Amino acid sequence: MDSHDIDTVKMEKAKAMKRYHRLRSIAKLFRVLEVIVAFTIISWWSTDLPTAVRISGEYILQLSIYLFNPHVVFLIGNAIIISLFALSRQNDARSNSGGTDLYDEYIQYSDNCQRNASNCDNETPPPVTAETTENDKQIVCLENAVTQMECDAVDKAIKQATKELRRFERTQSEKLKRELGGKARRELRRSETETRLTIVPSGNELTVSSLDKVETLSNEEFRLTVEAFIAKHQRRLWAQEMADGNMLGRHGIKQFEEEWMEVILDRKDSGDWIYRGEGAANIVLAYTGSSPTFVGKVLRLQKAPRNGSECGDGHSALTIHECLLWKDTKDLVSAPTREIAEQLYVQHVMSPLLGSEYVDAGIRVLVSGEFLGSVENNVLCQRPAWRVDAAKVNTLCDYALLISDHSVFPHAILNRDICISVEIKQPKCGFLPLSRFIAEGNAIKRNITRFRMHQSLKLHKGEISEISEYDPLDMFSGSKDRVHKAIKDLFVTPQNNFRVFLNGSLIFGGLGGGADSTSCMIGEAFEDVLKCVIQADDGQRTTNFLELVAEGVFKSGLLDRLLEVEKLDVFDIEGAIHAYYDVVSQPCMVCRDLIEDKLSDRYASLHSIPLDKSLKIVRDYLIAATAKDLSIMIGFAPREDGDPGSPYSVVVVESTCQSFDYKASFIDLDMKPLKKMERYYKLDQQIVSCYTQMLKTKHQPHKEAESFEDYRIIY
Repeated sequence: MDSHDIDTVKMEKAKAMKRYHRLRSIAKLFRVLEVIVAFTIISWWSTDLPTAVRISGEYILQLSIYLFNPHVVFLIGNAIIISLFALSRQNDARSNSGGTDLYDEYIQYSDNCQRNASNCDNETPPPVTAETTENDKQIVCLENAVTQMECDAVDKAIKQATKELRRFERTQSEKLKRELGGKARRELRRSETETRLTIVPSGNELTVSSLDKVETLSNEEFRLTVEAFIAKHQRRLWAQEMADGNMLGRHGIKQFEEEWMEVILDRKDSGDWIYRGEGAANIVLAYTGSSPTFVGKVLRLQKAPRNGSECGDGHSALTIHECLLWKDTKDLVSAPTREIAEQLYVQHVMSPLLGSEYVDAGIRVLVSGEFLGSVENNVLCQRPAWRVDAAKVNTLCDYALLISDHSVFPHAILNRDICISVEIKQPKCGFLPLSRFIAEGNAIKRNITRFRMHQSLKLHKGEISEISEYDPLDMFSGSKDRVHKAIKDLFVTPQNNFRVFLNGSLIFGGLGGGADSTSCMIGEAFEDVLKCVIQADDGQRTTNFLELVAEGVFKSGLLDRLLEVEKLDVFDIEGAIHAYYDVVSQPCMVCRDLIEDKLSDRYASLHSIPLDKSLKIVRDYLIAATAKDLSIMIGFAPREDGDPGSPYSVVVVESTCQSFDYKASFIDLDMKPLKKMERYYKLDQQIVSCYTQMLKTKHQPHKEAESFEDYRIIY
């Protein structure tokens, strides 16, 4: 480059700088003019500014009212949704076409490169000159740069295409594995044994058919199904921890293995189970088949209410306060579900108190939903109508409790011998409370048994047609004559408290609902059935049978054990309720409604004791509540003369000189939920109030109708 060119460049640069400075000066002048104009406009509007602000505010308010109109909001919302839907469709289309376009472009580019390379090979090169040599150098440099860029682009495209291909192959392989795995699971079948039991292959909890059923479930059924599935795996994890940690003894491990054996009762097995009875939470089935595993056993199935309410914390574990209450029984607190906790409660709490030889905690066996559904249909016509309306079999529960059938003797079933048994349901409280925390208005509790007062409330509500003459104080008196009287009173008015079974079949008493009284026809029929058991003249067999029952109950010693556990209720519910509110850390509702100043200081002493003592009061009350609500089952089997090898105790009917083997046991040892404490207190107040009202109307017969009508309004 020569000096002339340098001078020309300097001149051009000077001219450019002048033009730049001139433009900056003009821009500054315009900005000054803008400021002057803005200042002039503001000065001109200063007098009208408040009016303008007010008008603008009103306009904005009206606009906001219009915009927040439901119709406008609806239109705007739908417009937004439609716009988003349209944009998403475009994005989906763009993303769907992106993967294939990349691969197609790569293939097309490769073909073009090959085509260009072949064309270049076929062409004849032109003659080389000096000028062309210089141009070729520039072209070669440019081509090298372009080639490098193209190579980078090609490498990037190859890598991207490789990733897409690998992802496609991986997706296909995973899909193929899932299909193969699904086919393998669908081909698994449960094999039948000679005893008509079914073996479940491990790891086959969910099948394709079960997944298809999910679509037909309602929201409530789906929630219960999920909870049952979670609880099932929680139980297995807990059981594995128990086995790994040697938390069970040798006997416990054996029982654990029986409980968790992979045996399941299926639809085909439902025909071997018949209705035996039911309570508020369970239905009891008796086994009539020939499998040695189930001979002499009964099955307890969980019930579910039909109104959709919760079924006693169906698959939930103990509450925080219940864990605090039973903290001394570690296995109980660590149980994953309430059902397991209730079984451990019988095993670790009630069995030591009542005697392990009289208590059977039972084992858990797996059941299928088809089995439960079939059983529900089979027993429907045998259940009391009011029980059917209240609850049904819980078909979402995957197991049932298998316990000994105390109404039969196993050897009698095998030898087809005769055995007869009696169930005394809820012998009730066998003592009168003496707690100093009983209010003065409820002092009648110290003189009249709760059973008799409760009979008055049931009669008033129409639950029974006549009051029973049975007195629990006779049953627990320790006198053979008074025990005999109590048995006869139960026979006359059995209600739901006295039932008789012959070879496991009910021959006296009600199926779940109970019978108010024994009519002459029922008495004659029962007398006739006893021909095969009692060797006596007509009209004497029932009397001798009741003598046999009284002798067996008295000789067994069960009543003494039971009374000792019932007497753990030292404070009565009127005292225990205050300890309950301290345990759950809630204000005492009883003290809030208290009117008598005399008892306020007495109740205050309960609220001032340490928490450990409050826990013991509530715990002892709930254990006593279980004891008051259980049933006694005692069975008899005629003993052959000169049979000294029988493992059972013997009782003799003196009037007929007959000898019987007998066995006695406790059943229905349910753990009472902590939240029932408030219900117990309210029921206790209703019972006392109703009985007190009945006594008043008894002394004032002319006001009886009016008084009971007033009582119905109150309650």
